[in-house]
Amino acid sequence: MLRRLTILAVLAVLTVAAGTALSATAQAVGHTICVGSPVGACDEQAGSVQDAITVALNNGAANTILVGPGTYSDGPYDLDGSAAEITLRGSGEGVTTLTAPASLSPEFYVVAYNANVQNLSIALNATNSSGDRALSLDTSTADHVAVTAPGTTNVMGIVGSQSTVSHASIQLPFGGGTTGIQGSGNMTVSDTSITADYGFKHSSAAASDGLSRVRISADVRGVSTDVGDIDVDDTLIDLGTAPGARGISVENLNNSAASKTVTANHVTIVGGGAGSYGVYAYAARATALQQSTAFIGNSIVRGPATDLYAVAGNDGAEGGTSTATIALLYSDWHSQSAVSQPNGSATIAVGTGRLDVDPGFRDAAHGNYRLAPGSPLVDKGMPGTSGLSLDLDGSPRLQDGNSDGTAVRDLGAYELAPAAPDTTAPGTAISSHPKKRVTKRRVTFGFTSDEASVTFQCKLDGKAWRSCTSPTRYRVTRGLHRFQVRAIDAAHNVDATPATFRFRRV
Repeated sequence: MLRRLTILAVLAVLTVAAGTALSATAQAVGHTICVGSPVGACDEQAGSVQDAITVALNNGAANTILVGPGTYSDGPYDLDGSAAEITLRGSGEGVTTLTAPASLSPEFYVVAYNANVQNLSIALNATNSSGDRALSLDTSTADHVAVTAPGTTNVMGIVGSQSTVSHASIQLPFGGGTTGIQGSGNMTVSDTSITADYGFKHSSAAASDGLSRVRISADVRGVSTDVGDIDVDDTLIDLGTAPGARGISVENLNNSAASKTVTANHVTIVGGGAGSYGVYAYAARATALQQSTAFIGNSIVRGPATDLYAVAGNDGAEGGTSTATIALLYSDWHSQSAVSQPNGSATIAVGTGRLDVDPGFRDAAHGNYRLAPGSPLVDKGMPGTSGLSLDLDGSPRLQDGNSDGTAVRDLGAYELAPAAPDTTAPGTAISSHPKKRVTKRRVTFGFTSDEASVTFQCKLDGKAWRSCTSPTRYRVTRGLHRFQVRAIDAAHNVDATPATFRFRRV
């Protein structure tokens, strides 16, 4: 257990190698083949996307295929850059759309091997959709790619290995067994939004995938592995109101004995209906010796029916104890359950920095899970200056959100920036005063400010400024007098133009 907690203690310095957007060096240079009417210089024109791919695969050069606005349905498309680099680049998501004829049922719409796919949309047809995949990546990159699939069932947005996905949008329908992204090792996904039954799946022994700055809406599993590892940071997982949904799931219902681990840092898990779980570690197959582990740091788990759940056990003939462990540091959650069945050890290991408070989200009712000013989770993360550099919004991670003079990371996917310094002085007004000519020795003044929570200073004639409250009274002698009052706000800004009233006692 100490080893597990020691590993978790360095969560803040584990940065997933995800999030590197494609740069010019990752784009094919040399020969440019245009389809339609894209913006940019063309070396030659092709009549269709398929024609352009054929030219690119046979001319022996590094090629960029520029595709103009419109919908292209001559797919499926197969990009093989093993001989020479190839980039397929559209004119923008929602501007260039690749699809396939409704009469066909391709398993993959776009296949990329040693290739780059950029700035386009892929639209899956609902007809005969079961088993379809929008994009397959192998040692490839996808940047600014959108996947849409209304009316489909049992489809996947992206599948891949040894590849990078950045700035993607995958919108798949709920209820039909859809999967946003499935990785099988060395996949990095960053700055991406996913809506699907299963947000991100990993399944590869002795391999890991990484997610960074990802927004997931899921109604079955948010992030899950049945074998192998996932590192996830600065990510929001929203389970909506789905019953039985799981935010992070480390679970294999087959008889696999391969270990599986999810390491989550700065993750926010919300939502879920009856029977839902925020973090779920399962190692309870009767005929398998299993190990399932979740390390959680600097995170928020609020909303599922049970925030943390671990269960382990086997039939006793597997030669050892099955283990399911959830280990946490500097995180906020409410409910937990650890079920150790025969020959099983289920553990929820609670380290330093545990909180059980309402997170104080900015507007949870409308899906805004950023921390509001005054949230009890601001500056409550793991101390220190090392760790992740950006939050889910791409803002600096280490900020002094509570303005106490020390920058400490917040819990969850978002970091609250300190309030901008108040440099505006308050205004002051006299609300009541005596007549211009008075005969009585005592006079009374009332005053207000255009800011709340201010203090006031008053002076009469040439005397010094002194603290005062409204109303304030003076005893005056005969002659001409001048009353002044000024407001001072909480940031110590002083009204430079005090309110003034002149009068005479006769």
